[in-house]
Amino acid sequence: MIRQLLTALGIIVLGIGSQGIALAIVCPNQPEQTIKDWEVEVNAAVAKIGPVSGGELKTKTKNATQDILGKLPNADRLYLEQMLLATYCSALRDDKALSESKKTQRLNEYIGEVRKAIQQQTPKIKQPTSASPLKQPGKEKESGSPSDLAREALVRLGVGWTSDSFADAIVRGDIRSVALFLDGGMTPELNHKGASMALYALQPAAANRSEILKLFLARGMDPNKNLVDTRIMPSYGSLPPHFDEKLAPVGYGAWNKTFVGPADLWVVIRGAYAGSTDGDFDLLRLLAANGATMRTSLLFLKSYESIWGNTPVYWDVRKKVESLKGIAPSLPPPAARAVATAPTVETCGPSPLTKRPAEEFIGRWVSQVNLLYRTRNEQYRDLENLRQVQGRPLVADSGIDLYPEIIFTLSCLEKMGYLRVENFDPPRVYGNGKENRRIIFSESMMPIPY
Repeated sequence: MIRQLLTALGIIVLGIGSQGIALAIVCPNQPEQTIKDWEVEVNAAVAKIGPVSGGELKTKTKNATQDILGKLPNADRLYLEQMLLATYCSALRDDKALSESKKTQRLNEYIGEVRKAIQQQTPKIKQPTSASPLKQPGKEKESGSPSDLAREALVRLGVGWTSDSFADAIVRGDIRSVALFLDGGMTPELNHKGASMALYALQPAAANRSEILKLFLARGMDPNKNLVDTRIMPSYGSLPPHFDEKLAPVGYGAWNKTFVGPADLWVVIRGAYAGSTDGDFDLLRLLAANGATMRTSLLFLKSYESIWGNTPVYWDVRKKVESLKGIAPSLPPPAARAVATAPTVETCGPSPLTKRPAEEFIGRWVSQVNLLYRTRNEQYRDLENLRQVQGRPLVADSGIDLYPEIIFTLSCLEKMGYLRVENFDPPRVYGNGKENRRIIFSESMMPIPY
């Protein structure tokens, strides 16, 4: 009986050896779409049980299972049962102090108690009586738990209960399906392929961005909670950018292309780098209205004024954030910015080999050189990496060969003593056959004012 029960659950006892010794049990894997928050609770619940047996095992198992059901009331019972069994089985399998027969015995006791506890807290389906006629085929069934009903509704819509389907519904702006996924137990913070689900709704390519964000916030999403992204933001170019470690959220790292921070910071960084898109300000306004402090976003924008401050897109985003927080706009007058770059332009002189005059591109490339200095180690300071920190070309760059502008700017900065440019030996090329060169900075003079 024990063997039949364990085998039905995907737990295999490999049999009895020739000396009558039970061989090792093989535990089932966790469900493929394990939800991180549930996994943490399950691990904690199993850890509470410890190395006990008999009546104490049954009591602790019952209490731990009831506790986790109280913490995760909307969790799918079968799904949760599979996670509990796989976790306990793995812990038991690795216990060197127990014989295999003892492991099998404890596992059987655990399974029975988990199922009993789950059944006791699962809402009963109302049985028909003489006053309540049987439902006819095709009629709606009596309701079960809210999460079960939500998943059944998704099935009727032809949508699978997977994180892939949840992310797809978010990107398509399918409000009905997203609401059902939330009812079923998934969350905006769920990590899907390297990015929190909420961030799939914030990207410009997503549909109904504001409506999906409203839904997340209405269902309890904390606008100040840190989200994670190693997938979406890096696809826009050299993002996330370097951010002073004292100011950045814990876990944020440009070096490993990992964004960590609240939703507003994600929108701000992407917009200040690549330009705001329609609806970005609506997202920021929604977040602010629901309690987003935007403190980290403001710190980031202030720290990047010396790097991105010569671009209109940076100031567009900064003005929006400051207006939401009731801060007077910080945009300096255009004349002040022109004065800042004037010494460099005067030193460089005319640029006969470039399509645009020096005053139109010098400031922009000086800011990128500063960014290269701040975000790259010495061995990665070269023309190729300078183009990488620049990221996606601006619309204004369309049809323009930027290589002569870069070389002109670097030659000018070399004259001023900020850096020197050296050829590689042997020569290196990058991109479309452009010659790469090493950039060596004069540390005492960095960063370059502009």
